[in-house]
Amino acid sequence: MYHLRQFVEAGGLIFYGADYVEAFQQGAVLVDKILKGAKPADLPVEQPWRFALAINLKTGKALAEYEAAYFGVNATVRDYARFGMLLANDGALDGRQIIPAGWVRAATTPPAKQSQPGQTNSFLGYGYQIWIVPGKERQFMLRGLRGQGVFVDPKSKLVMVHTAAGDVGDPGMGERIAL
Repeated sequence: MYHLRQFVEAGGLIFYGADYVEAFQQGAVLVDKILKGAKPADLPVEQPWRFALAINLKTGKALAEYEAAYFGVNATVRDYARFGMLLANDGALDGRQIIPAGWVRAATTPPAKQSQPGQTNSFLGYGYQIWIVPGKERQFMLRGLRGQGVFVDPKSKLVMVHTAAGDVGDPGMGERIAL
């Protein structure tokens, strides 16, 4: 995952980050205010509020012949939470469908009996790279190798992010997941 769109345009797979055109426009507005006499110290600090996602389909198709079990993503806690909320809303954001709802539903639903919670050598079930939490309501989580996780409860729109990393095979990991 790249932080600049230019990497994807040059052949990289995925970009996610601030919309730089909008950020520069915000900067121009601030410069205009300063040129008209505003004191920089009196202006509010503004952070980007619109983010962009770009996927290079040519690179994706080239990689499609390879099966990957997992990959690393380096993101902020807020970005992990935003991704969790995107999944909680079945792939929609601000009224726009970003990820097909059918795919999100399929990814967060066990595809077969052997993938149901309690049938996977774990109390969790398994979807498409997503762990299914047992219970009456649809709940699921993304899990990292070292205990990191994004828990999602679509009904209540609750997303919890855990980024602290433990040892691989840490016996306390199951207890943290159960919480």
